[in-house]
Amino acid sequence: MKRWRFFIVPGSHFDLGWCSTPAEAFAYCDEVIRNGIDPILSTHPGFRFTVEYARFMWHFLDTYPDYRERVRKLIAESKLADTALWSR
Repeated sequence: MKRWRFFIVPGSHFDLGWCSTPAEAFAYCDEVIRNGIDPILSTHPGFRFTVEYARFMWHFLDTYPDYRERVRKLIAESKLADTALWSR
């Protein structure tokens, strides 16, 4: 019998402006991304996280420019992924 290994990859999904103003949505997503990255760098190094929209990562890095190197490192280590999807 073949043994399967399953991986659960948490991700973000949030429709920009659907339930709030775009500014509120960006602020919320900034926190979601930060709360996905910080545990990987501290208490949960085996954790992986995917950001669904490139636009949210772009905003996050504008808001938290000190995270740029951390994000590059995590992407290079395949611990963080950012899709090519774009939202308005």
